[in-house]
Amino acid sequence: MRALVTRVALGVVLLALASTARAGSDRTLSAEEVQRVAAPRLAVIKACYVTNRTKTATGKLAVTIVVDRAGGIHDSSVDAPGIVGASRRKLDACIRAEVAGWQFPRRPEFTTAVLPFQFLALAET
Repeated sequence: MRALVTRVALGVVLLALASTARAGSDRTLSAEEVQRVAAPRLAVIKACYVTNRTKTATGKLAVTIVVDRAGGIHDSSVDAPGIVGASRRKLDACIRAEVAGWQFPRRPEFTTAVLPFQFLALAET
């Protein structure tokens, strides 16, 4: 049996849209603000991945969130190479259901952030 270990320093990547504020300005969320909300919920994201992974899964996962001005989730997407079909649809639904309830501080502009994960398989002893 192999256990999955999550290697995440929660390296949040903020994406700035050309027509909106630059990442890191006070008009959008900072990486630290995104981390504060996301970090306590990483176990649920990992559980979604572990439950729905397939033999072809690469261990990589990227969750992109778009946070609206009021601090709610406007949109989210999941990139999980190697997970396809019904497993992929279940993974998407599980993660989207989790992030839908996340609440961030208000900001004048929308914020887009990518939460990258790398799951490492380790043999259990």
